[in-house]
Amino acid sequence: MKSSDSVKTYFNEIRSVPLLTKEQETELAKRVEDCLVAIIRKLLDTGVLIEEINKLKNVLSGMEEDKEMKYVMMQAICRKMLKTAKRS
Repeated sequence: MKSSDSVKTYFNEIRSVPLLTKEQETELAKRVEDCLVAIIRKLLDTGVLIEEINKLKNVLSGMEEDKEMKYVMMQAICRKMLKTAKRS
């Protein structure tokens, strides 16, 4: 099967998947956030990331006015925590 056929098949299959409602999307986002919070709490309990968080806290404190950059940094921190958790 050529890759273009695979892509065409994928798009045909994905069309049958219904879009999420606003409520479903909100609930899913809440569940993902709760999961991330639980993971972060567990990592903090182990003490693995305390030093990294302290370093990044200094960076974030200077970003009070730039909320978009602060959000991007928080995402990066979460990704780093998850990556570290996978190695633990």
